Amino acid sequence: MNLGKKGITLLALVITIIIMLLLAGVVIQMVLGENGLFVKATQSKQEQAKSELYETAKLEYLDLKTKAIEQGQQDPPVTAVLASNDFLAKYTVDGSNIKDKKGDIIETRDNLLDKLEGMSSSDVPIEPSPQTYPEQSYPKTIDGVTIQEKDKDKLILKIKIKEQTKLAIRQYTYVPDNIEVEWGNWGYRTFKPGNDPQAEHEYHPGEFTMKIKGAKSFSLENPRGEYDKFEVTVLNWGNFENDPDEKNNIRLYCVKDIKMPEPNDVTVEYNLALLSNIPEDLFKYKPIRKKISFFNSCPNITSIPEDLYKYNTGMTEIYNIFNDCNNLTTVPEGLFKYNKNLIKINAMFSNNKISSIPENLFKYNTKLESIRYIFSSSPYLRSIPENLFKYNKELTTISNLFQSSNISSIPENLFKYNTKLKNINSIFHANYSIKTISENLFKYNTEVENFEDVFNGTINLETIPENLFQYNKKVISFKRAFGQNNKIKTIPENLFKHNTEAENFEYTFAMCREITTIPENLFKYNTKAKSFMQTFYSCEKLNSIPNLFQHNINADNFIQTFAFCTSLTYLSLPGRCYSLQESQYRAIFAECTNAYNYGSIPESWKQ
Repeated sequence: MNLGKKGITLLALVITIIIMLLLAGVVIQMVLGENGLFVKATQSKQEQAKSELYETAKLEYLDLKTKAIEQGQQDPPVTAVLASNDFLAKYTVDGSNIKDKKGDIIETRDNLLDKLEGMSSSDVPIEPSPQTYPEQSYPKTIDGVTIQEKDKDKLILKIKIKEQTKLAIRQYTYVPDNIEVEWGNWGYRTFKPGNDPQAEHEYHPGEFTMKIKGAKSFSLENPRGEYDKFEVTVLNWGNFENDPDEKNNIRLYCVKDIKMPEPNDVTVEYNLALLSNIPEDLFKYKPIRKKISFFNSCPNITSIPEDLYKYNTGMTEIYNIFNDCNNLTTVPEGLFKYNKNLIKINAMFSNNKISSIPENLFKYNTKLESIRYIFSSSPYLRSIPENLFKYNKELTTISNLFQSSNISSIPENLFKYNTKLKNINSIFHANYSIKTISENLFKYNTEVENFEDVFNGTINLETIPENLFQYNKKVISFKRAFGQNNKIKTIPENLFKHNTEAENFEYTFAMCREITTIPENLFKYNTKAKSFMQTFYSCEKLNSIPNLFQHNINADNFIQTFAFCTSLTYLSLPGRCYSLQESQYRAIFAECTNAYNYGSIPESWKQ
């Protein structure tokens, strides 16, 4: 035995043990020490909880301040937050501490109130005073045209004709009483706007002054669609009858310039307008008008004055503003800052060059209930601010948002604060960049009843999270929810497990051309389901059908459910259908011609 080598071996063992002990001490210190990973993780969790507390308290205080301003009252004390229902739904005030519902202390009462005391009054904009329409003196000359006292109540337009053409005064929103028209070159007519031959007039190149008396509702247009042959300048709006029901609506094509701000008692559609700069005071004298005038298909507009709607404090509905203004590049963040009474937005900012959405665009519109068709066909749009709808707690409907855009991801908390939502429809239709969806996207929307078209046409979506709808237990309709998704290959078996109220599964996976199989229990828990019409229509790679509808005892519509599923090799009627009339499952296997038994199935299954 070599004693020298044995001594060296023992020494090496001792050294190894010492090194291991030192390393263990370092690891323990890194994990459990004063600045260890465990401590840091705990601190991070605590900071996150504090951040959420501050944000909740701030939102509640802003809400209280807004209500106070509306009622002409002073700002509420910051302590009012601690008694608000929404705050107490999440937190408990226990003496000097604020706790979450689990009983964990998040922050002291005094520290939270100090944070709120720092909020300036500028967080809620001061409502501007209504402006009185300025007095006009006559005669006056505008753009080379002299307007006499006797014409002050008439709508006066300067018409520039570039090539021989016709102009017509047609019906717009309804047929009003007779209006009187002086065409400007020759002729004077009294008629009701419509298809009356008297409502058309021939023009040769030149400049003419058209005068319209008794205007209420009409459209000044070209009967041949020749909108490159004339230009219109508004010289004088005249007098519109008092309009409490807001029936005075006119449409003007090819407006080049507007020389006077609009009066309150009319809503104007500027279609194919040629102007590039919108007068900032155009709507200044419309304080009580609920529906504001709008620009539609105006290629020269590239920007919008930030204070365009500053004085429209009575505006409750936006319709069709700046749609198809395809060179519009930006939206001012404060555009709707003063429109606290806004309830509905229907069609806004479609087909443009807008590349970003201001995060606080809807910050002050806390009464918003419905938003439809915004930022659709916006190919330059790449992202959505996570807090875009943060302050819109009253929203019940959102539909057709961000269609045909290139948004690549959906913020997980985009709808976090919209807990009253009932309808979420077609929000990313025909989007070509979205590949994934967070399973928590609809976590807080527990009142939703309708998910129709929600991801229809999101053609590069690759997967559907199994728990996407787990919190949405009141949903009734999934119609077209995932139709036309060309890259979805599998459907999670428990996708609809929690949606026991669901009735409508029409077209839900129609034209999902990569799906090869269907989970047998996909609709197991949807016992109230009524319609599966075209649910798997044109799923071209689907090769077999499991015992799919055995639990759907109330379903009575299977028309074209598997039509054009051309990879099916054998066709067998789902068991549920045997208790129905043939008309209720008509063409269920239409054009499934590759199935070896296609020739022997009943004709009612085919057409």
